[in-house]
Parts: sequence; C-alpha cells; structure tokens
Amino acid sequence: MRSILMVIVLAGVIGCQPAEPAPTESTERAMAPASLNAVDVEPDISKVEFENDLVRVIRTRRPAGHKSAMHTHMAGVYVSLNEETLGEVGNTFDNAGEEHETENTTEHESHGVMVELKVDSGTPVEAPSHDAVVVDGEHHSVEFENDLVRVVRMIYPEGYATPEHNHYAGVNILLTAARATSGPEGEELEPAENEAGYAAWADTGEPHITTNLGGEMQLIRVELKIQ
Repeated sequence: MRSILMVIVLAGVIGCQPAEPAPTESTERAMAPASLNAVDVEPDISKVEFENDLVRVIRTRRPAGHKSAMHTHMAGVYVSLNEETLGEVGNTFDNAGEEHETENTTEHESHGVMVELKVDSGTPVEAPSHDAVVVDGEHHSVEFENDLVRVVRMIYPEGYATPEHNHYAGVNILLTAARATSGPEGEELEPAENEAGYAAWADTGEPHITTNLGGEMQLIRVELKIQ
C-alpha cells in the first residue's frame, strides 16, 4: 500500500449486486458510537451505499474547502475516486477507526468509498481455489493485507481476457468505467457496463473468466479473509 500524506487530525468483477442489510449482534458491537459515527455526524457527506453482516460501504463526497466535525468509522479501507487531499485516484489506505477530523483542502469535491468492517474477528476462510493473485499476478497485485482483509488492485488492458480464476468474497470498486463479461468458460455471456466509482459486493463464486470489452479497466477489490 502506498504511504499517503493525509490532512487528518487524529484523536465476479462486473454486474454484481449490492448486498441487502443484515445486521447482527456482532454488527452492533462493532459499530462506532452514534454520536461520532460519520454517517450520523455528517449525513449529507457520508452516505451508506449498502451493507451486509460483514461490511458497511460508505460513499463520501466532500465539497471543496469543507472540514468535518470530529467523527469516527469502523476500521476499514478507504479508496480515493478522484484526486483529493487523501491522494490520487485509486489510492487506498487502512483506517484504524480513530476519532478524527477531515478537511478537503483542494478546489474541487473529494469523492471516495470507505469499506468498513463490521466484525473485528471471525473464522478464517480458505484461500480461493483459483486465486487471481496467484494465477494472474501480472494483472492482480496486492496493495495491502492483514488477518482480516486483502486489498487487490486489478488492471485489465483493452481486450484482455483473464485466465480462469476466483477471489475471496469482497467489495469491488471501479476506478474506471467498464464494459466486460464475467462467467464460466464456454458460456454465452451478456456484457455488463458500469461507471467509474461503482461499488458492489461479490461472493467468492466459481472459477470464471473476465473479458474486458472496453478501454483499460481498473478496479480495487477489498477482500474479506474471515466469515
């Protein structure tokens, strides 16, 4: 993972669907206190995109010059979707959940997605049978990894078809617009199209091939190593 200088004061790839909310007892324990939770503190800035029993995905759009009130998040991974105070497009960093303020010091809106972990422990899951990082390391690079998550950057050139592969379950976040097919080898597949910034949950799934039908396609996948 890149080291990023931050202005913070501390105190299947395409066509997957957002998961439906499914709060659990462990979810309630992991949630930040309502008085400091970013979604409660600045609801016009930080909005829940979707959540399930493992993650809550928040989309943040902060106007130029805006400084937040003191707030916190569940621990997780933030992905920049434009050039902003926190870095360039596609930069990622892990958020340990500390209380902080955030200020957008640029002259344009900052836009990013935060994948919050709703659990801090769990049963480890087996590595994918056809791990994309192993079978296609040239196009799947690990940005960051710990006991809970693995963050993978995927870059597919125009027209590229991956070898058969799969992933840990996790959240896909597109850094570019994409038009692609993804499915078992030999099946007739309908292309799916999504804009840059699209975020969705994707299960581990069976081994599949992804074919990029557009220009260079880039995305970040925040993979869960526990269940």
